[in-house]
Amino acid sequence: LLLLLLLTFSNTLHATITFSNTSHATKHATNSSGQLLCDYDCLTGNGFVNRSVLNFRTLQTTGTGRFVNLSAYQLPRAAANPGNTFEGNLQFSGETLGWFSVKDTFNYAAISNVKQLPDFNYQFIQHGTHLIPVSRGLQTTNHNLWQLILEPGRVWDEIRDNGFSRASLPFSLQEYGANCTHNGVLTFLFKSDGSMSSVAYEIASETCEYHQFNLYGLVNANYLPVQIDNSGVIKSNYEAEVSNRMPTKPLSDLAVDYPGSRINTNLIASEQTRANLSAYGVSYNGIHYTGNCTTRFGSYPYCDVMSLPSYSVAKSVFTGYQLMALEQNNPGFKTLSIANFVSACPASQWSDVTFENILDMTTGNYTDSGFQVDESSAEMINGFFLNYTDSGKTNFSCGYARQSPPGTKWVYHTSDSYVLNKAITRYLSQDSYAWLVNTIYQPLRLSPVLNTSVRTVDITNQSMGGYGLTFHRDDVVKLAEFVNNNQGKVDGQQLLDKTMVAQVLQKTNYHGLPAGSIYDSYDNGFWIWKADAALGCSTDLYIPYMSGFGGISVALLPNNMLYYFFSDNNEHSFITTVQELNKIGDFCI
Repeated sequence: LLLLLLLTFSNTLHATITFSNTSHATKHATNSSGQLLCDYDCLTGNGFVNRSVLNFRTLQTTGTGRFVNLSAYQLPRAAANPGNTFEGNLQFSGETLGWFSVKDTFNYAAISNVKQLPDFNYQFIQHGTHLIPVSRGLQTTNHNLWQLILEPGRVWDEIRDNGFSRASLPFSLQEYGANCTHNGVLTFLFKSDGSMSSVAYEIASETCEYHQFNLYGLVNANYLPVQIDNSGVIKSNYEAEVSNRMPTKPLSDLAVDYPGSRINTNLIASEQTRANLSAYGVSYNGIHYTGNCTTRFGSYPYCDVMSLPSYSVAKSVFTGYQLMALEQNNPGFKTLSIANFVSACPASQWSDVTFENILDMTTGNYTDSGFQVDESSAEMINGFFLNYTDSGKTNFSCGYARQSPPGTKWVYHTSDSYVLNKAITRYLSQDSYAWLVNTIYQPLRLSPVLNTSVRTVDITNQSMGGYGLTFHRDDVVKLAEFVNNNQGKVDGQQLLDKTMVAQVLQKTNYHGLPAGSIYDSYDNGFWIWKADAALGCSTDLYIPYMSGFGGISVALLPNNMLYYFFSDNNEHSFITTVQELNKIGDFCI
């Protein structure tokens, strides 16, 4: 019906279709008879899109195709409301088509099927101009390397698509058992009766230090219309998800909103190579100022739902928040003995190691106390990271010899976070990550991608503790503001232990143990930067931050300001950025 109206009355469109307002997107759209044409986030375009790539003809073909700028997958300004409805299964098989290696430190190219997508058979439901995956978060597949993350996309009409509607969906590949994440988009044409085109897909960015590639192609696909159970709940939950996001502005608006500061926003994230920068932003005074999410072929069309891997940021917001929440509920919890809850950890080395010791990475059990020596050793890589079973990870993690008294020396071990999470699981007698989601993440109104995590591949199905989460950029801000702005409270309720929160925010005289440099220390799952020299402060200034493998940081700055970046070129510094933000935040005061 909509397409017919567009073709017949293209010059008098707004006399034929009534919109609730005159903005580019509206809540509802009806025709002159009051018939509902669109029920969510409706469009005002006429469908006349000047499309030179991924046009109707191209999407009737299959094969390698070619790389195109990702703007071809984006909702165009002239897009019209969809005349078709998608509700059912999207199906296609993975094929080896277009692939180009950018970086491959460990020769992943030799792994069977690495150059193709997993077989795809997932349900989606349309809500107005949005297309929502029924299953959210990390999806287990039959692929030997890749798991999938599916995110909501868009649906619209273009005049030259011959009565078909056009869909675009963001997705990510995440390495099996790890956190390495590759972001892509797919697109296709469809009709309500199940007719559809080929699926075009393209991956041109990642947050992964050791494995980077471009992947692209066009594959045959099927659309099987099926009535989705609980469709109303799925739609209402999605509306709530979108409405719960923080207000955003472009990062450049910091200079507009704070003109007296003379801030140069071009220096924000300037320490990271732009080609390796997935996402970055600043949160201040209730506004999330977002930088561009770049790829090797233009901007990513779905920045709000780009999958960002936690890596070791999980040590702060997973095991760190877990322990603080349990200490709030059960004072003295942090002093419990690891040996009493993890039988694989022998009492001779672990009976005097407390839950707080292991969160602080001061167990006294290690091989070499040099900075990151144990963490980057072949033994850790093979015995822990590449061991995908709970028993294998636990036995390795508990096997370090006693070298110093607990609580006296910091030695970085991701394996410590695994043991702590396993001990908490035993204490709770339930899945520790599900408990965290229910206790902290859902009250914070985080996105559904955080309802899942990387887990072991055995019957134990243990979450990792020290890595394995995936964020949207809005989640990153909410998780950090939970402590930095709200001191561990949600809606006035104290969820985290006040004393531990004060320690994280450097409100006490203790600033952790030395951690790799004279300017860095570590405590409660957070890094701490002694920043007064860099900022020219006359008194000591300690800034807590979270850090992740490859080039990820979330800085909890004074005066309720946050700064984050996700990159993958081993560029962790943010001194220049904080110096620039200090023009607004007055961090020394």
